[in-house]
Amino acid sequence: MNRKIAASLTLLAFLTQNAAWAKTYNVKKGDTLSHIAAREFGQPIYGPKGSLRKLLEKNPEIQNPDRIRPTQAIRLSDELTDQSPKDAISKPDQPAEPIHETLVSPEESSDPAPASEPAQDLEPKRSFGIKMGLGLVKDEMEAVDHERSFKTTLDSELQTAMDLDAYYKPGSDSRVGLSLGLKNAEFKDTDDGRFEGGSDALYKLSLFGEMTFMNRLHLGLELGTEQSFFFKQLAIANFGLEAVFVDFAKASLGYDVVIHESWRWSLGASGSFHAPASAEGQDIRKGSSYTASTQLSYEWKSGLSLEGSLQYERRSQGIDGIRQKVTGRGAGIALRYEF
Repeated sequence: MNRKIAASLTLLAFLTQNAAWAKTYNVKKGDTLSHIAAREFGQPIYGPKGSLRKLLEKNPEIQNPDRIRPTQAIRLSDELTDQSPKDAISKPDQPAEPIHETLVSPEESSDPAPASEPAQDLEPKRSFGIKMGLGLVKDEMEAVDHERSFKTTLDSELQTAMDLDAYYKPGSDSRVGLSLGLKNAEFKDTDDGRFEGGSDALYKLSLFGEMTFMNRLHLGLELGTEQSFFFKQLAIANFGLEAVFVDFAKASLGYDVVIHESWRWSLGASGSFHAPASAEGQDIRKGSSYTASTQLSYEWKSGLSLEGSLQYERRSQGIDGIRQKVTGRGAGIALRYEF
């Protein structure tokens, strides 16, 4: 029995001395991820090439960089070392690992900050942002009324759209804000020229929120109202085009397929519910729509980014007995600034 115990202890000692130990750091009171990133990986801290981004890539389980707790283990390197903690303590002539240095805390002013992390060089947290976009949109509207044997197709002229977003970021992975959309619209009947209609003040007003997970996955929700065009019966065998405000709710999903230094390429999809409404005594039925899009963006260290996008939209909603479908295609460019 004693011989088995001795053999087990010998095996345990051998495994302990030859085990591989990951390079980690235990969070101390007063630490922040930006301080840890600056000390281990240097400047700059923020941006696509910043040390904070490198640290988050090595610790994908950290959902919110602003929320870390004392004693939490932060992975600093994917590489393993053959030196165990016991060996490090038993060799007094070996320099201490930099990951075991005590970082500056608010209460410890006597411990100077490392040279690579001067407090005055730390970038402030960007809590607000604005986005202005310009785009070109082409819509095709199809209306069918089986009871009156009525069918027509309208094409819009090439529309110019402008969008303005203003938002607040409670954390680095979330934002909430207000969106305003303006665009001109003009439709013409492609079948027999009976219908024409348009508006120079077609716009959308909404509130939106977005959450980002793993620095790649984006989930969004938007609530608001937008102006849409509907066919309506004016008299017997006489139809017209009416602009009506319709409330909507939209859920969106986006994923950054490629992240390379300052570039991002994303794919997105969204689905919307359009509430019932009324237009001069005629009832507009509830409807739905879906959108597919792709976006390419470039980000500068100053908080400025440039975005280009393409999108395809399909919407179904009608008024009284007229079933209506709208197909939209668009391209846009936007400038975003966060401060």
